[in-house]
Amino acid sequence: MIRTVTSIPEGNFHSVDFNEVIRQSIDRLRYTEGIDKVNFDIKVDMKAPFAGNNKLLEVVFNNLISNGIKYRKITGDPSSMRLHVYCDEQKAIINIQDNGLGIAPDEVGKIFNLFQKEKQPEPGRGIGLYMAKEIIEKLGGYIAVESVLNTGTAFTIEIPNKLNTKPLNNYFE
Repeated sequence: MIRTVTSIPEGNFHSVDFNEVIRQSIDRLRYTEGIDKVNFDIKVDMKAPFAGNNKLLEVVFNNLISNGIKYRKITGDPSSMRLHVYCDEQKAIINIQDNGLGIAPDEVGKIFNLFQKEKQPEPGRGIGLYMAKEIIEKLGGYIAVESVLNTGTAFTIEIPNKLNTKPLNNYFE
């Protein structure tokens, strides 16, 4: 497989309001079946301003929140999704955790592969988590997942804060 390494131009980094990014993501998903059955716990702890790419972060949040809604448990405890963001001068740490169906142990290592989807009856193409991982890596970060079948799934994302990144204006000096 040949991989092309690309980067996001520095000019595409702007101030990020994580409360707004999360709100917009949930609002975009307002017609998703079952969203009204999910209790959201949102906490954003901004120790410093954060600069990043709002549009790309929205895609990541949309995909992860959508999966949490799609793969919620229909019976038992009420569905919940915890979205916590901590941000300082160096990075943002994002934790998205649900109490849904979880992912089988033999599937966890495959979920970020293109066109890979867990064997669930719900429709899906298997590109959302792949896209999320690719975006996070292009932003200079990483994503990790922990899951317990029939208990839930937690994604942890770390993305560098581009606020203190100096623009590359003088390539040839």
